Amino acid sequence: MLNETHLRAFFALEINDELQKIATHIINAVQIQPDGHKVKWMPSHKLHLTLRFLGEVDSQHIHQCITTLMTTLKTIPPFTIQADKVFNFPATKPRIIALHFPLGKELANLYRIVESTCRATGFQAEKHGFLPHITLGRMSSPVNFDYLKLASADFPPFLIKDIALFRSDFCSDGSVYKVLQRLQLGC
Repeated sequence: MLNETHLRAFFALEINDELQKIATHIINAVQIQPDGHKVKWMPSHKLHLTLRFLGEVDSQHIHQCITTLMTTLKTIPPFTIQADKVFNFPATKPRIIALHFPLGKELANLYRIVESTCRATGFQAEKHGFLPHITLGRMSSPVNFDYLKLASADFPPFLIKDIALFRSDFCSDGSVYKVLQRLQLGC
């Protein structure tokens, strides 16, 4: 699994095919709007919900975290989450267009466990609060996307049965993500 000494990594939730299709439909609808070309849209295969960005880390350090998480995640039964809207953030100078997920108790508990495990195994505390979302696009400068409220959809619930450890490598076309390991819930 982790055969290199250093890597850039994060824990995330992978999305199912149905939500990926809906997200792609929203991206396609919004990118043809005025200023849609000013956004760097995420390819559908890169869509995910980040739980915890680890950064550039030593693989042994991640191994300790994974070992602890595998035990703790067994106590959490699988659960469902559901997006509720398309939005942009931060509020003052929006730079991200995303699908928003309410922070229900199961998702909040999962985040709390991942974050506390990361801190307990020597990672720095997360500097920002957890805002559950799937990034659809990034803006280099703020643009007016008042029509985002029109990009609504019936978002299906999807089952969270594991979390994934992703590796992120930079390349000329942006970051390339690769799942290194999946950690099961409730096993």
